[in-house]
Amino acid sequence: MANLSLPVSFHRAASAECVEASTWYEGKRRGLGIEFITEIERCILLASSDSLHFAFVMHPYAYVSAG
Repeated sequence: MANLSLPVSFHRAASAECVEASTWYEGKRRGLGIEFITEIERCILLASSDSLHFAFVMHPYAYVSAG
């Protein structure tokens, strides 16, 4: 089966939550906020390049689990 590439977008509130979480993680340990953002970016790249790999929760939205 071929890969299906779809665009990935974040709701404004989700983007703000990622920034807030990154800041929180960075406060726990130096560099942890960057590790968090790097993992989010990895998941976005994976989801956008092979969206059929993930379960659809509510069409056209897919759930991507980090880690």
